Amino acid sequence: MPTNMDRYQADLESLLGRASKLQNSLRFECLGKGFRDSLSVVAEKLPENMDLTRAQVDAKMDKLLRALPSFKDTYQTWYTEAHAFIIEKCVSE
Repeated sequence: MPTNMDRYQADLESLLGRASKLQNSLRFECLGKGFRDSLSVVAEKLPENMDLTRAQVDAKMDKLLRALPSFKDTYQTWYTEAHAFIIEKCVSE
């Protein structure tokens, strides 16, 4: 049976993971191709991508970017949940 600390940790990890995706989504929506290109340059240097061609790395980055949530459509929901988490879990205890 999960403890309160386990639930707290899971909730926090979920919020932080979604925050990272929203941050990348905002960067992509603002910077467009420049953000995509910078991701591809970094991704090329990762050990798991060393054997891939530039086109294959670009395809992976395109797939990653298509999977990002729409910042405009999801930020408010995330913010409301994060705010409630802070108030309910951190401030009240």
